[in-house]
Amino acid sequence: MGFHLLAWSLVLFFGLAWSLLCWLGAAVLTWEGWSKGLDWATQMPKLDLPEWLVSLLGLDWVEWLQAVMADWGPELQAWVTGLPDVSGWIGLVIWVVWGVGMAILLVLGLLASGLIAVARRSQAASKPV
Repeated sequence: MGFHLLAWSLVLFFGLAWSLLCWLGAAVLTWEGWSKGLDWATQMPKLDLPEWLVSLLGLDWVEWLQAVMADWGPELQAWVTGLPDVSGWIGLVIWVVWGVGMAILLVLGLLASGLIAVARRSQAASKPV
């Protein structure tokens, strides 16, 4: 039971991390400032994270993330504005990629759980009664 709990806890952790990464990507890439041609340096989007997430991550992580976004901003702006009409399809692409990633994590969790069950059966069969 403990190994199953460990395996599914890891799947849950990586699923949450993947979801947060996709959510952040969607928030940055679908920001309305790109289509308006706003300057990144003066109009950097504020990270309006939910209060529970800010308290979970801590203010240091949020400030670090904002600093990283400020550093990467000009390159990101050049890349995003070079894409043709990103507002229409990029959000959909991100969430399709999220779904594929979550499906892969689910399959990995099922495989890990199956391997744990097979290992337990073979271990129980090899023990003398």
